Amino acid sequence: MFSDKEFTGLSNKNFIFGKNGTGKTSLVNAIIDEYSDMYDIRPFQGYDRFVKDNKQLNAISLGETNVVIQKEIETVNIAIKKLEAEIFPEESKKNFYSHLEKANKDLKNQKDVIDKFCIKSARTLKLDDRRLTDPKYNKNYFKNDIPNAQLLDDNEFKTAGDTFQTRKLNTGIKPNLPEIDLQIYLDVTNKILKQSVTPTIVIKELENNPDKQNFAKQGMSIHKRNAGEKCAFCGKPIDDQRWKDLDAYFSKSVDSLENKINSEIALINPAVKKLAQIKLLTPETFYPKFRNQAKDLNKSLNLAIVSMNYVLTTLLRALDKKKKQLFDRTSELEIELPDNLKVVQSGLNNLFEQNNIFNNNLAKEQRKAKNKLLYHLVQEQLNSFNYAEALGKLKQLKIQQKSIKEEFNLMENKYEAFKKKKKDLLKSSKDEAQAAEEINKYLQHLGHASFSLHLIKKSNELSGQYEIIGLDKKKRDISSLSTGERNIVAFLYFVYSLKDTNAIENTNKIIIFDDPMNSNDDSSQYLMITQIQQLCRGLKKTDSLILLTHNIHFYINVKYPFRYKSKKNDDHNRFFHFQTAGHQSFIKAISNSNMDIHTTYDDLWEELYFLYNANKPVMMLNPIRRIITTYIKFNAISANNFYKNIPEAKKYFDVNSHEIDDIEDFEGDPNGKTKGQIIWLMYQVFRANNGEGHFGHHTPDDIMNRLNKKVSEN
Repeated sequence: MFSDKEFTGLSNKNFIFGKNGTGKTSLVNAIIDEYSDMYDIRPFQGYDRFVKDNKQLNAISLGETNVVIQKEIETVNIAIKKLEAEIFPEESKKNFYSHLEKANKDLKNQKDVIDKFCIKSARTLKLDDRRLTDPKYNKNYFKNDIPNAQLLDDNEFKTAGDTFQTRKLNTGIKPNLPEIDLQIYLDVTNKILKQSVTPTIVIKELENNPDKQNFAKQGMSIHKRNAGEKCAFCGKPIDDQRWKDLDAYFSKSVDSLENKINSEIALINPAVKKLAQIKLLTPETFYPKFRNQAKDLNKSLNLAIVSMNYVLTTLLRALDKKKKQLFDRTSELEIELPDNLKVVQSGLNNLFEQNNIFNNNLAKEQRKAKNKLLYHLVQEQLNSFNYAEALGKLKQLKIQQKSIKEEFNLMENKYEAFKKKKKDLLKSSKDEAQAAEEINKYLQHLGHASFSLHLIKKSNELSGQYEIIGLDKKKRDISSLSTGERNIVAFLYFVYSLKDTNAIENTNKIIIFDDPMNSNDDSSQYLMITQIQQLCRGLKKTDSLILLTHNIHFYINVKYPFRYKSKKNDDHNRFFHFQTAGHQSFIKAISNSNMDIHTTYDDLWEELYFLYNANKPVMMLNPIRRIITTYIKFNAISANNFYKNIPEAKKYFDVNSHEIDDIEDFEGDPNGKTKGQIIWLMYQVFRANNGEGHFGHHTPDDIMNRLNKKVSEN
């Protein structure tokens, strides 16, 4: 993973400090990727993970959990705001709410148009024909009648009207038509026609003359056969022989044929009479619904009577003619026979049955007729309004409104889901009161730049939200927080959060500080230095801390208490410098102070304690003045503010210090202060500006022990 072999294998208390390098973020990510399965890796890479502005509350979210949750909530809030802009009314602005409102309005307007039409139509029907409508007939009745609306033709309308107004009729007795089988009559007649009589003797004047034969036959019937009786035709006397000859000529076969003819005629005549006795129907005796049917049956019946009568009459004429041609064969009749009366009788039966049923259900039938008339009038109203088109438009508006409503409901559901998600996120946020209390304790060390975090307790809000209260006890706007101030709060929270990892047994930590000195002033810097040094001292042997920085001053101060790597013990601290050449980075291990970085400022402190050890109190004043000048310039502190709590120190150091060229070899202290008193005065000034950590970092332990003892005694 790393090009330098010194970088492989993290063991107990491995501290890696880097400066002036590039690719720090890549290095941190590489460490996380390589060792995340074996170590609990805790990186600090700026304030973004631990502190976030909450502009809505004018506060900050504190804690990694709350920052993550706030980011989610902000995303949710954006979604909620977008949905609110769509589903709630906005003045002078079109949105989905107004879109739905318009769809609802258009639908309502169309319904109103149809309702007004129905109200007007119901009133018209009620006023025009009160017999067809209920006194309470209104638009709802009219709407209920619309599905049944249907126009009647003129005949149907008249029939329905007649039925509705008719009174109960006496339906009368159904006629029974005679059963006349024309086929039998025809067959018998044709059989007779085919027969002829052959004379037994010959009468010359009658031979081959049917007319004379028939004349003679008829003459026999009109004469009485008295003696001396004369012929009625010629006037000549008729003798006995003549009668004998005529009797012989017109034998019994003639009588027999005549009898058959007469018998058939006797059968046909009653049938003709029966036909003549048949009476046609009177349509007015039927209910209007059946009158046309009765008329049609009359036509069929009359046609049948005429046709049958014609056949029977034809048969009678043929038989009469046969009487005159007894001695001749006559041709059979070829007649197409009409239907007999059975078909008409069936129609009559059906008609009377229906008419009787109708008679028995007259009230019901009149209600049907009434409804038909009403539905006819309803349809007329619909046609005059073009109801089908209006209904089609209403249907289309309903489809549009339904589609928009469904989409609106989806938005509402999403809105409620986002609100629930926000509520759940709020519930899962953490109250970081203990962390804030710890952070506030350290923020006090920032002196005039100090501020504190005050918890906001509001219902339905994210936990762990803190207002910023300045040194003047007034609330600060979060926009006034500098990057450095955000960074120190995040840093202190990160250090505090590391305590949680101690509770995890058998877990080895890798703590990474990725350039924590981001826009921090000197007061914050020394606070960070102190915290990191304390953290290093508290690590387990199996834990590791990695610090990456560009800040030389920060690097030197943090590194100060820790020794370089020992050749005998690889478990001591390790220091590396990252150097870049072109697109490549090189890692240089630092094993002793000669290889490490020094500053002129560090040389001033070394000079101070060199003079201290040499017991040159007067000469100590010059490096002290230069140290303080460098410190206040670096931390952007005015001299007046720096000395305001101990004004005598400014006068003492300024009056009694000189540039290096002006220093004379003074053997004594013109002000009577010893080296210990001078160091004590300098320490007091640094303490008054929360710089005791910085002072202690550059001061030997034996001197610091004496100073701390004096502080406790005071």
